[in-house]
Order: sequence, then structure tokens, then C-alpha cells
Amino acid sequence: MALDVTFRASGTSLASGLDTAKLLTALTELESQPVKRIETKQAGIRAQLSQLGEVTSRLQAFQSATSSLSTGGVRAASVSSSNTSFSATPGTGAAEGRYNVEVQSLASAAKARSSAFTAETSPVTGGTLQLQVGAGSWTVDISDGATLTSVAASINASGAPVNAAVLNDGLRSYLSISAKNTGFDPTLGAASALQLTETSTGTVGQPLGVVVTQAAQNAVFDVDGLSFERQANSVSDAIPGMTLDLKSVGAAEELVVGRDIVASRKNVQTFADGYNKLVAYLQAQLNLGQTADRNTSLAGNSAVRSLKAAVQKLTSTAVDGLGGIRTLADVGLRTAKDGSLSVDNAVFQRAMNSDPEAVDRVFSEEGVGIGALVKEIADSNLQSADGILSSQVTGLNARLRALDTQRTQAQQRVERFRAGLIAKFSAMEQVISGLKQSGSYLTALSNAQAANK
Repeated sequence: MALDVTFRASGTSLASGLDTAKLLTALTELESQPVKRIETKQAGIRAQLSQLGEVTSRLQAFQSATSSLSTGGVRAASVSSSNTSFSATPGTGAAEGRYNVEVQSLASAAKARSSAFTAETSPVTGGTLQLQVGAGSWTVDISDGATLTSVAASINASGAPVNAAVLNDGLRSYLSISAKNTGFDPTLGAASALQLTETSTGTVGQPLGVVVTQAAQNAVFDVDGLSFERQANSVSDAIPGMTLDLKSVGAAEELVVGRDIVASRKNVQTFADGYNKLVAYLQAQLNLGQTADRNTSLAGNSAVRSLKAAVQKLTSTAVDGLGGIRTLADVGLRTAKDGSLSVDNAVFQRAMNSDPEAVDRVFSEEGVGIGALVKEIADSNLQSADGILSSQVTGLNARLRALDTQRTQAQQRVERFRAGLIAKFSAMEQVISGLKQSGSYLTALSNAQAANK
């Protein structure tokens, strides 16, 4: 009776006097608890996947920073000379030195031009134009009476490594064709850079009459008396680690390359930054305290703990065979109480002055250098087939998919339960309504009989 009074207090107008909507909601929520438990598990897995994704990203960034030192070395160089016929840009592997560079010729592209036409819309006699560039060949079909402009468009659309355009000198129009690349393959000769063969079969307009107007030329220059020939004016394989940009023909000039200690220290700082970002995140995930929810975090994750230990071990690793500079500490990297690395400028300067090659080899020594060790750590964790972290991500995604199926099934059960309740409440209301109608009829009948006595 007390329950009935409670539902009547809701102000419902149903025949039973019960607040069936409220009752339906309460019973459905109770039945939905398994769905909510599954959703809680899914939220936890998604949180772990996000955290593992961040670990992966930071490990990849650390590997990239280390790989740069492993392949390019710590040492950086700078150019102190002022040169006019060329410029030089230090890159990976650039070393100190002095070089005499003389530019004798610049690379240029082959060019061709048609005979004169009245206008860009002038008709061209139909046929074919065969273009040979280096070892490649392309054939362009020319419709009889095609305009000079449309022929240029057809050439550009052919895929041949050339550029075609219509030029006008104020009196006549010309089809200009130039090779996209400068120079030529020395084994094929200068003529191979651009060859054109026109075959006219139409009757409208005039043939193109294209001829080569400028032969291709290679760049020729000397470095300390050694002669070099290249197809482009930007050369990166003459002086190790240096890119030469040839600008003009000129007399020999001295190129002076010196050590850039600031840039070298920045290279080491990049390594330290990558290490610090990775270790700081690992520490934050592992040190959440005993109350941390292990279902939504990486607290207690043995793979993450092992990764942290492997990365931190790098700070005490000695690379054999390098004499007095064998460890990160010898290079100038100091470990703080919080586990982070910083560059001790004085120690780094001394190491670079005493044995810069050993500083490079701490990172680049094959198989045992820091670069090789970081790659080993990254591969063991990130390889798609059997990497430790990759396997965890695969497993969590599989669990997430399984829970998706369970959630769908549980939700379907809830919907069936709710539909059943609605049917039962509806039937109940119909019965009660009928009973009330019968009661009202009997009451009215009884009252009528009493009034007739």
C-alpha cells in the first residue's frame, strides 16, 4: 500500500495510479548495469591505448634523434669563408678543412624553338613530334590545323620532362621547348639532352620547324685540382658533408670549413631532449601511487617498466674501444636526481677538443654505440609483428572489439527487457481500467436498486 501511495503522489493519471514511466526507467537502469560495466571497461582500455600511443610516439622521436647522431655524427661544421662563384652549406658528416674550388662552367638546360608563326592561334600542320630526352622517348600527336597554343599543351601533357610555351617577340609567335633538367648524361653526350623529330602528314597550316637553339651543358669545377663534372649546379657528392651551389664561372676561391661547437652541442641537446621527454612520461605513468586504477592507466605495466629501465641503462653504458671517451657522461651528458639529462658545456667542449671522432663514435659505433642500442630498444618494442608494446596494443584492440560485441548483446537484452515491461504495464493498465469500469457499473446498479426500494 505504501508503494501505491508513493506512485499516486507522482500525479499520474493512469488507471492504476502508478507512475509506470518512472518505474519503467528505474527497472531499465537496473537491467542496464552490465552495459555500463562494459562501457567502463572500454573507457579504461581506450585510456591505456592513448597512453601507449604517447609512449610509442616519444620512443620513435627519441630513436629519430639518436639515429641522426648515429648516421651524421655529433660534430657540426660552419663555413667561415666568403665566396662569390659558389656557396657551401654544411650537412651531415661535414668536417673541418680548407678547399680550393674553381667553377669553370655552369650546368644549363637544352632548349629548342619553332619557326615563326603569325600568332599563337596560328594553325600547325598535323603529324607527330617525337621528343627524346636522355634515354627516354615520347611521341606527341598533332591534329591537322591545331593552334600553336594547343600543341604546347599537348607537349606538356605528354609526360616528357620538358616545358613548352608560346613566346611572342611583338611581331611573331614561337613554340619554345626546354628540358626540365639541366645538363646531360656524359655517357650519352650533350645532344641526348633534347632531340626532336617532326613528321608532318597534314595539309593545314605550317610545320613547327623546331630546332635545338641551346645545347645542354654540365657543370665543371675543380676541388683542390681534382676535376668534377655534374649535371646540376647543386652538388652534394664532391666534398663530404657539403653541398656546393655553383653560381658563376670564376677564379679559384678558398672554401674554409670550421667546427661549429654551438651547433654540435645543439645536436647533443636534441638527444637529451628526446631522452627526457620519453623518460619523464614513463615515470609519470608508472608513479601514480598504490591507489591508481590499473584498468585505466599504465601503472604496474611490466612492459613499460622494462622500457624505462632499458632506456635509463643507456646513461651507464660504455662503448668499448674508444679510449677515454666511452660514455654519455664522457660526452658531457649529466644525469640529474629526477633522471633527466643535461649537457655540461665544459665537459662537452673538452671532449670535442680532445677527440671529436670518439664523441661521434659513442653514438655511431656499429652494433654497440648508443644509436645501435636505441634502435634495438625501439625495434623490440615497436616492430609490428612481435614488438612488446605493439603486441599490447594489438591485444587491447582485440579486447575492445570483443567488448563491443558484448555491449551490443547486452544492450539488445536491455531493449527486450524494456519492451517486455512496456507490454506488461500496458496489459496491467487495461485490466485495471476494465475492473474500474466494472466496479463503477456495479456501484451504479447497486445505487439504483437501493433507490427503488
